[in-house]
Amino acid sequence: MKTVTQALVLSGAMALTAAGAGALVPPGATQGGRSGELIAMATLLPMTEDEFTEAQAAGGARIAPLDGTAPGETLFFGLFAAGFSLRDGAVDMHCRVTLATPDGWRQQVSDAPCASGAFEASPRDAYLLLGFDFAVPGALAGRQLIVTAEVVDEVTGASVPLAVATTIDRGAE
Repeated sequence: MKTVTQALVLSGAMALTAAGAGALVPPGATQGGRSGELIAMATLLPMTEDEFTEAQAAGGARIAPLDGTAPGETLFFGLFAAGFSLRDGAVDMHCRVTLATPDGWRQQVSDAPCASGAFEASPRDAYLLLGFDFAVPGALAGRQLIVTAEVVDEVTGASVPLAVATTIDRGAE
């Protein structure tokens, strides 16, 4: 299985959608969930994708509390899963990820297969399905950034929705 990672560039010019205001999500850097055998976890870490990769190679990234972040800082979002099903020795996972604010701004990051094809390892172990880093835009200063995700096992139809959030500092005023 190939780990899918991508760099994400967020526009400083934020457009509001017609979806209207959303509810605040309690700040949290990590959330996990389960649907049947499928277990998924989303995490938002104060590091780059390279730093995350280096930490994993050195034995694992520590999930530090993320009480807030400042405009311009880099965050890494990781979406992990375990317990997925195989069909004829192949995995078929779909990931949806959206960045949002409570006032209705949304940016779709992924709505595509995030793991597919032949799979020889144990599907009971946890794997990074999707990971990306991004610089927090100044336009989000003083707002809450919410990353929503959904992991879908296309073999069984099991789906796990997740959301992590952080408050963006106002910075110097």
